Amino acid sequence: MGYGSQAKPRRECYQSWGPQVYLHRGNLSFAQENTYESEVTGTAANGANPEFDIMVTSDDMAIIHHDDSLVRMTGVDKQVVDTPWSEIQSLTVLAEIDGYDYGSTTYLSNLETVVTGACTASPTVAMDFDVKSDAAAPKAVEALRASSCTAKMGSIFATGLPTTGRMLVNELHKAGMDNHVSVFLHPGSYAPLGLYFFLKTGIFHAAAGASMISLHKTVWDVEEDLIASYAELGYCTGIYGIKRSEMSQYPSASYYIIDEGPSFPDTPNGQYGGDGGTEIVTYDGDQSGFNGLLALAICSIPLFLLSLICCCISIRRCCKKTTAPQ
Repeated sequence: MGYGSQAKPRRECYQSWGPQVYLHRGNLSFAQENTYESEVTGTAANGANPEFDIMVTSDDMAIIHHDDSLVRMTGVDKQVVDTPWSEIQSLTVLAEIDGYDYGSTTYLSNLETVVTGACTASPTVAMDFDVKSDAAAPKAVEALRASSCTAKMGSIFATGLPTTGRMLVNELHKAGMDNHVSVFLHPGSYAPLGLYFFLKTGIFHAAAGASMISLHKTVWDVEEDLIASYAELGYCTGIYGIKRSEMSQYPSASYYIIDEGPSFPDTPNGQYGGDGGTEIVTYDGDQSGFNGLLALAICSIPLFLLSLICCCISIRRCCKKTTAPQ
């Protein structure tokens, strides 16, 4: 079986951690995503583990929010990074999001409020911090370190950015913590090389210093053997994009990020929304990017050897001219 990456994880994870279950953006059957009501009241207070997204405002406040823009959740067409917390906290989270009517409005919360509330509601709660930027990394680590939670090693930090992953590793080290860091690879991204290239090479995970890899269920359905090779190297493997009823179909996963909520009429397949609408999540296992670079590398070997020979010949001729009698 070919390994996805010859680089081992920062520390062993597979079969030494988990399995663990997190609710994706909280319990959306209870309230709007990434709100206090869905993450704390609907999840932690009911004995479940929340997953939430972390962004940073213009005045350096870490908040719980998924999109770059505020428009989908509040109707206000501004970027989170360009808006101060004083303005964001006064915005009303819409009753209807992605075509589903929750029946009531609410407000966005900052990171500290949600973490404090979750640990108070359930001291042994485990959280999945989905860190959206480098700026959010130290704030996510500090929020867990300073919390009153008693089972902190059950919490993980996730990101889709290698630089943010490496920053999380560094921040955890500075805080004297050793929580696992996960890198997730979302289908439909990474043009022109394609997802398979990064999954096969493991470049992102090695660069981030991750010990976990998280993939959408459509990738699991196609790349089961390749994902298993990560486990053989010592990575924990996680799956997202599934309902609770589907967990039994993926028994080898170390953690599950499940969708606990309604179907959303305005999104493809009723899945959770995002910036500018949500594309249909598909993965076809396209290997053209990986195979193309591999073929290029193989074809380059003869050219490299020829160049080396020509260089040696030129050097030899030059040396002969230099040493020739005058």
